[in-house]
Amino acid sequence: MNETPRIIGAFGPMQADTLIICTAGIHGNEPLGVEALQKVFHILEREQPVFNARFVGIAGNLKALNAGKRYLEEDLNRIWTTDTISRAQSNACRTPECEELKEILFVLDQIDANQYRQKIYLDLHTTSGENGTFIVTTELEHSKHLTKNLEAPVIVGLEEKLVGTSMRYMYQQGFVSFAFEGGQHQSQQSIDNLVWSIWYTFLGAGCIQSHAIPGEVAQYTHLQEFTENLPEVMSLDYLHSITPQDEFKMLPGFENFSKVQKGQLLAHDRQGEVLAPADGYLLMPLYQPTGNDGFFLVN
Repeated sequence: MNETPRIIGAFGPMQADTLIICTAGIHGNEPLGVEALQKVFHILEREQPVFNARFVGIAGNLKALNAGKRYLEEDLNRIWTTDTISRAQSNACRTPECEELKEILFVLDQIDANQYRQKIYLDLHTTSGENGTFIVTTELEHSKHLTKNLEAPVIVGLEEKLVGTSMRYMYQQGFVSFAFEGGQHQSQQSIDNLVWSIWYTFLGAGCIQSHAIPGEVAQYTHLQEFTENLPEVMSLDYLHSITPQDEFKMLPGFENFSKVQKGQLLAHDRQGEVLAPADGYLLMPLYQPTGNDGFFLVN
Protein backbone atom coordinates (compact mmCIF):
# COMPACT_ATOMS: atom_id res chain seq x y z
CA MET A 1 0.00 0.00 0.00
CA ASN A 2 1.41 3.38 -1.05
CA GLU A 3 1.67 5.91 1.71
CA THR A 4 -0.34 9.11 1.32
CA PRO A 5 1.72 12.26 0.72
CA ARG A 6 1.05 15.28 2.95
CA ILE A 7 0.16 17.47 -0.04
CA ILE A 8 -2.34 15.48 -2.08
CA GLY A 9 -2.34 18.04 -4.88
CA ALA A 10 -2.36 21.69 -5.90
CA PHE A 11 -4.05 23.31 -8.88
CA GLY A 12 -4.72 26.77 -10.22
CA PRO A 13 -2.73 30.00 -10.37
CA MET A 14 -0.92 31.08 -7.22
CA GLN A 15 -1.77 34.70 -8.08
CA ALA A 16 -5.54 34.09 -7.98
CA ASP A 17 -7.89 36.07 -5.73
CA THR A 18 -9.29 32.93 -4.11
CA LEU A 19 -7.58 30.25 -2.03
CA ILE A 20 -9.35 26.96 -1.28
CA ILE A 21 -7.68 24.61 1.19
CA CYS A 22 -9.20 21.16 1.60
CA THR A 23 -8.12 18.62 4.21
CA ALA A 24 -8.95 14.92 4.32
CA GLY A 25 -8.06 12.08 6.61
CA ILE A 26 -7.73 14.18 9.76
CA HIS A 27 -9.20 11.01 11.26
CA GLY A 28 -7.16 8.03 10.11
CA ASN A 29 -10.17 5.73 9.73
CA GLU A 30 -11.65 8.10 7.14
CA PRO A 31 -9.50 7.50 4.03
CA LEU A 32 -12.31 8.10 1.52
CA GLY A 33 -11.78 11.84 1.75
CA VAL A 34 -8.22 11.32 0.54
CA GLU A 35 -9.52 9.19 -2.34
CA ALA A 36 -12.07 11.88 -3.22
CA LEU A 37 -9.39 14.57 -3.30
CA GLN A 38 -7.14 12.41 -5.46
CA LYS A 39 -10.03 11.87 -7.87
CA VAL A 40 -10.75 15.60 -8.10
CA PHE A 41 -7.11 16.45 -8.76
CA HIS A 42 -6.96 13.74 -11.42
CA ILE A 43 -9.94 15.26 -13.23
CA LEU A 44 -8.57 18.81 -12.90
CA GLU A 45 -5.23 17.76 -14.38
CA ARG A 46 -6.94 15.85 -17.18
CA GLU A 47 -9.52 18.48 -18.13
CA GLN A 48 -7.51 21.65 -17.36
CA PRO A 49 -10.64 23.82 -16.90
CA VAL A 50 -10.52 27.59 -16.55
CA PHE A 51 -9.98 27.78 -12.80
CA ASN A 52 -9.85 31.12 -11.02
CA ALA A 53 -8.49 29.97 -7.65
CA ARG A 54 -5.58 28.26 -5.97
CA PHE A 55 -6.72 24.87 -4.68
CA VAL A 56 -4.57 22.84 -2.28
CA GLY A 57 -5.41 19.40 -0.86
CA ILE A 58 -3.74 18.34 2.39
CA ALA A 59 -3.78 14.93 4.07
CA GLY A 60 -4.32 14.93 7.83
CA ASN A 61 -3.20 12.16 10.18
CA LEU A 62 -0.79 10.23 7.97
CA LYS A 63 0.34 7.80 10.68
CA ALA A 64 -3.25 6.97 11.64
CA LEU A 65 -4.27 6.65 7.97
CA ASN A 66 -1.45 4.17 7.49
CA ALA A 67 -2.61 2.25 10.59
CA GLY A 68 -6.31 2.46 9.69
CA LYS A 69 -7.12 3.98 13.07
CA ARG A 70 -9.02 7.14 13.98
CA TYR A 71 -5.94 8.33 15.86
CA LEU A 72 -2.91 6.85 17.62
CA GLU A 73 -2.85 8.75 20.93
CA GLU A 74 -5.19 11.75 20.62
CA ASP A 75 -7.78 13.06 18.20
CA LEU A 76 -6.04 15.30 15.65
CA ASN A 77 -9.30 17.21 15.18
CA ARG A 78 -9.42 18.21 18.85
CA ILE A 79 -5.89 19.60 19.34
CA TRP A 80 -5.86 22.77 17.21
CA THR A 81 -5.65 24.71 20.47
CA THR A 82 -3.28 27.47 21.56
CA ASP A 83 -1.37 25.14 23.89
CA THR A 84 -0.85 22.29 21.42
CA ILE A 85 -0.03 24.63 18.53
CA SER A 86 2.61 26.30 20.75
CA ARG A 87 4.12 22.88 21.54
CA ALA A 88 4.11 21.95 17.87
CA GLN A 89 5.78 25.17 16.80
CA SER A 90 8.42 24.95 19.55
CA ASN A 91 9.32 21.30 18.82
CA ALA A 92 7.92 20.18 22.18
CA CYS A 93 5.45 17.57 20.91
CA ARG A 94 4.63 14.61 23.11
CA THR A 95 2.28 12.65 20.81
CA PRO A 96 2.25 11.49 17.17
CA GLU A 97 -0.77 13.74 16.52
CA CYS A 98 1.11 16.81 17.71
CA GLU A 99 3.84 15.95 15.20
CA GLU A 100 1.19 15.64 12.49
CA LEU A 101 -0.18 19.04 13.47
CA LYS A 102 3.32 20.52 13.30
CA GLU A 103 3.74 19.28 9.72
CA ILE A 104 0.31 20.53 8.62
CA LEU A 105 0.96 23.97 10.12
CA PHE A 106 4.26 24.10 8.22
CA VAL A 107 2.42 23.42 4.95
CA LEU A 108 -0.15 26.11 5.77
CA ASP A 109 2.63 28.58 6.49
CA GLN A 110 4.20 27.91 3.09
CA ILE A 111 0.93 28.72 1.31
CA ASP A 112 0.95 32.35 2.55
CA ALA A 113 -2.83 32.72 2.75
CA ASN A 114 -2.70 36.47 3.46
CA GLN A 115 -2.21 37.28 -0.22
CA TYR A 116 -5.71 36.00 -1.12
CA ARG A 117 -8.88 38.07 -1.02
CA GLN A 118 -11.26 35.09 -0.54
CA LYS A 119 -10.10 32.22 1.67
CA ILE A 120 -12.10 29.01 1.99
CA TYR A 121 -11.42 25.95 4.13
CA LEU A 122 -13.22 22.65 3.51
CA ASP A 123 -12.61 19.66 5.81
CA LEU A 124 -13.77 16.26 4.50
CA HIS A 125 -15.09 13.54 6.82
CA THR A 126 -17.10 10.34 6.95
CA THR A 127 -19.01 8.82 9.88
CA SER A 128 -19.46 5.38 11.45
CA GLY A 129 -23.27 5.55 11.07
CA GLU A 130 -25.20 5.21 7.82
CA ASN A 131 -26.62 8.20 5.90
CA GLY A 132 -24.13 10.62 7.42
CA THR A 133 -24.25 13.37 4.81
CA PHE A 134 -24.37 16.88 6.24
CA ILE A 135 -22.46 20.13 6.65
CA VAL A 136 -21.03 21.67 9.81
CA THR A 137 -20.17 25.36 9.59
CA THR A 138 -18.79 28.03 11.89
CA GLU A 139 -20.80 30.99 10.57
CA LEU A 140 -23.88 30.18 8.50
CA GLU A 141 -24.20 33.66 7.02
CA HIS A 142 -20.57 33.72 5.88
CA SER A 143 -20.68 30.27 4.28
CA LYS A 144 -24.20 30.28 2.81
CA HIS A 145 -23.01 31.12 -0.71
CA LEU A 146 -20.98 27.89 -0.61
CA THR A 147 -23.19 25.50 1.35
CA LYS A 148 -26.38 26.31 -0.58
CA ASN A 149 -25.03 24.35 -3.56
CA LEU A 150 -24.20 21.23 -1.62
CA GLU A 151 -27.63 19.60 -1.25
CA ALA A 152 -27.05 18.59 2.37
CA PRO A 153 -28.46 19.74 5.73
CA VAL A 154 -26.43 22.38 7.53
CA ILE A 155 -25.86 21.78 11.24
CA VAL A 156 -25.25 24.89 13.34
CA GLY A 157 -24.12 24.96 16.96
CA LEU A 158 -22.23 21.68 16.76
CA GLU A 159 -18.82 23.12 15.95
CA GLU A 160 -18.93 25.40 18.99
CA LYS A 161 -19.22 22.34 21.24
CA LEU A 162 -16.14 20.65 19.80
CA VAL A 163 -12.90 22.11 21.17
CA GLY A 164 -9.76 22.23 19.08
CA THR A 165 -11.07 21.54 15.57
CA SER A 166 -9.18 22.51 12.44
CA MET A 167 -12.34 24.23 11.23
CA ARG A 168 -12.40 26.61 14.20
CA TYR A 169 -8.67 27.32 13.84
CA MET A 170 -8.97 28.11 10.13
CA TYR A 171 -11.96 30.34 10.81
CA GLN A 172 -9.81 32.26 13.27
CA GLN A 173 -7.24 32.66 10.48
CA GLY A 174 -9.83 34.43 8.32
CA PHE A 175 -11.17 31.50 6.29
CA VAL A 176 -14.80 30.77 5.50
CA SER A 177 -14.69 27.41 7.18
CA PHE A 178 -16.91 24.34 7.01
CA ALA A 179 -16.80 20.54 7.14
CA PHE A 180 -18.60 18.16 4.81
CA GLU A 181 -19.55 14.74 6.16
CA GLY A 182 -19.81 12.51 3.12
CA GLY A 183 -21.43 9.37 4.50
CA GLN A 184 -20.43 6.06 6.03
CA HIS A 185 -16.73 5.18 6.38
CA GLN A 186 -16.73 2.15 4.08
CA SER A 187 -19.33 3.25 1.52
CA GLN A 188 -18.11 3.95 -1.99
CA GLN A 189 -21.08 6.29 -2.29
CA SER A 190 -19.33 8.50 0.26
CA ILE A 191 -16.56 9.15 -2.27
CA ASP A 192 -19.16 10.41 -4.76
CA ASN A 193 -20.66 12.65 -2.08
CA LEU A 194 -17.26 14.10 -1.19
CA VAL A 195 -16.27 14.63 -4.82
CA TRP A 196 -19.62 16.40 -5.31
CA SER A 197 -18.94 18.65 -2.33
CA ILE A 198 -15.58 19.75 -3.69
CA TRP A 199 -16.80 20.59 -7.20
CA TYR A 200 -19.82 22.48 -5.95
CA THR A 201 -17.63 24.38 -3.51
CA PHE A 202 -15.63 25.46 -6.56
CA LEU A 203 -18.86 26.61 -8.17
CA GLY A 204 -20.06 28.52 -5.11
CA ALA A 205 -16.67 30.19 -4.76
CA GLY A 206 -16.88 31.45 -8.33
CA CYS A 207 -13.69 29.76 -9.47
CA ILE A 208 -15.35 27.64 -12.17
CA GLN A 209 -18.37 27.93 -14.44
CA SER A 210 -21.10 25.29 -14.14
CA HIS A 211 -20.20 23.77 -17.52
CA ALA A 212 -16.76 22.85 -16.09
CA ILE A 213 -18.30 20.37 -13.63
CA PRO A 214 -17.63 16.86 -14.98
CA GLY A 215 -20.64 15.03 -16.34
CA GLU A 216 -20.33 12.17 -13.84
CA VAL A 217 -20.52 14.70 -11.00
CA ALA A 218 -23.24 16.93 -12.47
CA GLN A 219 -25.49 13.90 -13.05
CA TYR A 220 -25.10 12.60 -9.51
CA THR A 221 -28.46 12.74 -7.71
CA HIS A 222 -28.11 10.67 -4.54
CA LEU A 223 -27.65 13.68 -2.28
CA GLN A 224 -30.79 15.42 -3.50
CA GLU A 225 -32.79 12.21 -3.03
CA PHE A 226 -31.41 11.61 0.46
CA THR A 227 -31.89 15.14 1.79
CA GLU A 228 -35.21 16.12 0.24
CA ASN A 229 -37.23 15.26 3.39
CA LEU A 230 -34.81 16.83 5.88
CA PRO A 231 -34.74 20.44 7.11
CA GLU A 232 -32.18 22.61 5.33
CA VAL A 233 -30.76 23.91 8.61
CA MET A 234 -30.72 22.18 11.99
CA SER A 235 -29.21 23.18 15.32
CA LEU A 236 -27.48 21.09 17.93
CA ASP A 237 -29.64 20.37 20.99
CA TYR A 238 -27.48 17.85 22.85
CA LEU A 239 -24.03 16.24 22.77
CA HIS A 240 -23.45 13.01 24.69
CA SER A 241 -19.74 13.00 25.57
CA ILE A 242 -18.10 9.79 26.69
CA THR A 243 -14.80 8.40 27.98
CA PRO A 244 -13.36 4.89 27.50
CA GLN A 245 -14.19 4.17 31.14
CA ASP A 246 -17.91 4.67 30.40
CA GLU A 247 -18.02 1.41 28.39
CA PHE A 248 -20.50 3.14 26.07
CA LYS A 249 -22.24 0.91 23.53
CA MET A 250 -24.77 2.25 21.04
CA LEU A 251 -27.80 0.08 20.29
CA PRO A 252 -27.61 -1.35 16.76
CA GLY A 253 -29.70 -0.05 13.89
CA PHE A 254 -29.48 3.71 14.30
CA GLU A 255 -28.52 5.89 11.35
CA ASN A 256 -27.70 9.55 11.01
CA PHE A 257 -30.99 11.50 11.06
CA SER A 258 -32.93 8.67 12.69
CA LYS A 259 -35.86 10.34 14.47
CA VAL A 260 -35.89 9.57 18.18
CA GLN A 261 -38.25 10.48 21.00
CA LYS A 262 -37.52 11.71 24.49
CA GLY A 263 -36.91 8.76 26.81
CA GLN A 264 -36.09 6.35 23.97
CA LEU A 265 -33.34 3.84 24.75
CA LEU A 266 -30.27 4.68 22.63
CA ALA A 267 -27.31 3.01 24.30
CA HIS A 268 -25.91 1.39 27.41
CA ASP A 269 -22.92 2.31 29.54
CA ARG A 270 -21.55 1.18 32.90
CA GLN A 271 -24.29 3.19 34.66
CA GLY A 272 -27.05 1.42 32.73
CA GLU A 273 -29.45 2.74 30.11
CA VAL A 274 -28.71 5.88 28.06
CA LEU A 275 -31.99 7.54 27.06
CA ALA A 276 -32.71 10.30 24.58
CA PRO A 277 -33.03 13.55 26.59
CA ALA A 278 -35.40 15.10 24.02
CA ASP A 279 -37.12 14.51 20.69
CA GLY A 280 -34.88 15.08 17.69
CA TYR A 281 -32.76 13.69 14.92
CA LEU A 282 -29.87 11.45 15.93
CA LEU A 283 -26.51 12.44 14.52
CA MET A 284 -23.20 10.53 14.43
CA PRO A 285 -24.16 7.51 16.57
CA LEU A 286 -20.87 5.96 17.64
CA TYR A 287 -20.25 2.61 15.96
CA GLN A 288 -16.46 2.52 16.22
CA PRO A 289 -14.08 1.67 19.07
CA THR A 290 -12.57 5.14 19.51
CA GLY A 291 -14.04 8.60 19.91
CA ASN A 292 -15.28 10.90 22.66
CA ASP A 293 -18.72 11.70 21.19
CA GLY A 294 -21.39 9.08 21.78
CA PHE A 295 -24.08 10.81 19.74
CA PHE A 296 -25.60 14.19 18.98
CA LEU A 297 -29.23 15.32 18.85
CA VAL A 298 -30.27 18.02 16.38
CA ASN A 299 -33.52 19.69 15.42
